[in-house]
Amino acid sequence: MRGVSLSPRWWLGACCAAALLLAASALLLVRARRAAAQRPEALAAARAECAVPERVELRAFPEADHAPVRTRAGSGARLLVDGEEARGVLALSAGEHRVQVLGAGGAALEWRLRFDPYVPALLDAQVDPAAGPVLVALGAVCTSCPAPLRPESLEPKASREAPQALLNAAALAMRGGDWPRAAEALRGVRGPERGGPLFLRLAAGVYAASVQPARARAALAALPPGEGVGALLRSVDGWEESEARRRSEVTLARWNRLTERYGALVSRFEYQVPAQTAGAAQRLEALSGAFELAARAKDDEGMESALAAAEAALGTLVAQVRGARPADCRFQAEVVATALK
Repeated sequence: MRGVSLSPRWWLGACCAAALLLAASALLLVRARRAAAQRPEALAAARAECAVPERVELRAFPEADHAPVRTRAGSGARLLVDGEEARGVLALSAGEHRVQVLGAGGAALEWRLRFDPYVPALLDAQVDPAAGPVLVALGAVCTSCPAPLRPESLEPKASREAPQALLNAAALAMRGGDWPRAAEALRGVRGPERGGPLFLRLAAGVYAASVQPARARAALAALPPGEGVGALLRSVDGWEESEARRRSEVTLARWNRLTERYGALVSRFEYQVPAQTAGAAQRLEALSGAFELAARAKDDEGMESALAAAEAALGTLVAQVRGARPADCRFQAEVVATALK
């Protein structure tokens, strides 16, 4: 019996077929492993072991968002902000803070005040011998007080109660932030007491709590020169221009840092998500035009709007890049580090 003769061509074809089969098997194995890694439970486990946070703060220079606050505590008064003694000028972070005025005998005033970035504020704390602690807060919003439904008026009305009793009642109401009840008591004050320092301070407090800053300032300005409020008001007024300038400078610095971060992300990860980086570049180009127009017009609101939109687009790009390899902790850390440079 003659043996079967196999040609070299046949062997070559067999080897190629075997190689293709092996490559296909490897590809299927890789795809199966990737699919397993993409399962929600696998992703959750991988993220739980990774120290990289899910969400990152992409706004540059967050410490710049503060309000300059002039504070003063009169004789016998202690002014505390978030439990700490407040003296001189403070740089309070934007948001709510606990403000207290403590007097002798345990009497205390406590409000929650919201301070907005770049908005100068004044906290003037006094303790009246008869009425107790009194606080006037200009440039801040009392969030623990009743919300104003309409401008509050302190037009006088007839009352049988003694003026000092009404002033004491108003001060007691203001200690708890109840400015509507304080306003009702102040309307009944008649005679010389109506132009006295206690009435004017309480009136300023009512106006400020009911979001009438011009009236609150006018009441404080009417205090006698010996009260020392005039110098405080002038110093706070002097901050208006400097804070407006600082706001523009911070916004511009944030825009420059944001464009640097965009560039770093695109140059490092463009091959991972090419379509998304191209779209982000187009979006940033459009927003750059809007930001430049607003900057030329010295339109702070327009600059902030363009910046906020660009920050949102940057956040989307970061999420898209991270989504390319969601279970790779080292890759996640590299993306976040690049975005925060």
